Amino acid sequence: MKRYDLEQFLHDVYHYDMFDDYCYNGLQVEGSEEINTILFGVSFNALLLEEAIRKNVDAILVHHGIFGKDLFKIHEPFKKSLYQLLHKNISLFGIHLPMDAHPEIGNNAELARMIGGILLEPVHVGFLVENTRNLSFMQIIHSYHKELDPESSSTPPSPLSPLHYKYLGNIQYYDFGPDTPKKIGILSGGGSRYIPDYQSHGADTYITGDIKEHLPAYLYDYHMNFINLGHYRSEKTGILALKKRIETTFSVSCLYCDIYNPI
Repeated sequence: MKRYDLEQFLHDVYHYDMFDDYCYNGLQVEGSEEINTILFGVSFNALLLEEAIRKNVDAILVHHGIFGKDLFKIHEPFKKSLYQLLHKNISLFGIHLPMDAHPEIGNNAELARMIGGILLEPVHVGFLVENTRNLSFMQIIHSYHKELDPESSSTPPSPLSPLHYKYLGNIQYYDFGPDTPKKIGILSGGGSRYIPDYQSHGADTYITGDIKEHLPAYLYDYHMNFINLGHYRSEKTGILALKKRIETTFSVSCLYCDIYNPI
């Protein structure tokens, strides 16, 4: 396929202009005009670039790219990575908030799909979701563990205090809310600061990829459930959904590189 065709396809899917993002969305580094192989990953870094060079790909497509809108600096170690991209003629595409917010193949839509939830309304770049399958809170956690963290296992510890988190594998949770949630807020990545907004929309359970110090007490006070999937795990979903869509749309080889990050 042509680089321009991929660039246009991504623009049409994600509608970048609708988002006030911190970074450029779309083509960030221009490489080869012909694209035969694309490497997908969550974040661009030296490890992902090394894999791209080993696999001799023509383009890299990630959720977390490299360039901010108001800041442009080239120094080590970024200088070396940029040199290698240009020297190997590899295009780099990054799609940030538009990939979180997409109602079909976005990070948060995929997290809702994994538990059979129905999107009720967008809140920020996430969604308020109805628990239409009436899954219990623990069934929801087990669903995410199976999909996103299948290789880890653990026994939740005895809480040291009411605010001590529980966990399944690498997934942290607080079960201060109802056994069977009704409305669930889902916002991938660093979305914990938006819990009050979702709570005001009626959410009794919140799913995201980070947590702040003050939130356990907030969750306890407002009788809310909480799942911290981890930033990386919560944002694998959209890039994998995009990979699948590109595979079914274009005649191009698509590879996924899982540079595992426990955070």
